[in-house]
This record gives sequence, C-alpha cells and structure tokens, in this order.
Amino acid sequence: MPAFAFFVKVQPNAKKTEILGLETINHPASNIPTSMLKIRLAAPPIDGKANQVLCAFIAKQFDVPLRQVTLQSGEASKIKRILVDQPKVIPALLNDID
Repeated sequence: MPAFAFFVKVQPNAKKTEILGLETINHPASNIPTSMLKIRLAAPPIDGKANQVLCAFIAKQFDVPLRQVTLQSGEASKIKRILVDQPKVIPALLNDID
C-alpha cells in the first residue's frame, strides 16, 4: 500500500490517548477547509512527549513499526501533518478524509 498522509488536530494533557473523530476546520496556513483526525493525547506538550505518544499511537492504529510514521509538519502546533509509509491497515474513520 502506498504512503498515507493526513492532518491531525491534537489535544495534549488528556486522561487517555484516544481518537475523538473527524473535524473539518480551516487550515491555519491556507485557510482552506480541511478534514482532520482529532486525537486526545495522554502526554504533556513538553520536550516532544506529546509528539512521541502521537506517533506511537498512529503506528499502532496503522499496524506499522514506529519508524514508518513521520511527523511532516506541526511539531510545535496542535495541527500536524502525519505520513504513514506502507500502512498495513487504514482505520475506517480515515476513509472519509478529503
């Protein structure tokens, strides 16, 4: 399967890491309506901990090793672009992303 890229809107400092669903918002850089996966993260946004938890969570959802998940942009933002290289599974919720 080819690489799969998508946007994520994260909420750090949550009680548990979980997918909340999809949300369409205007992307801050382009102001174009963009579908994003909303995820709560059980990690603080300090020293990259939230990004590490996010990448590990995404790897599990797509059934790939962590090395196949790349944070392409948004390292210090709540909106991030994720690339999953050769995913074994694409979560059903993401089939509706533009």
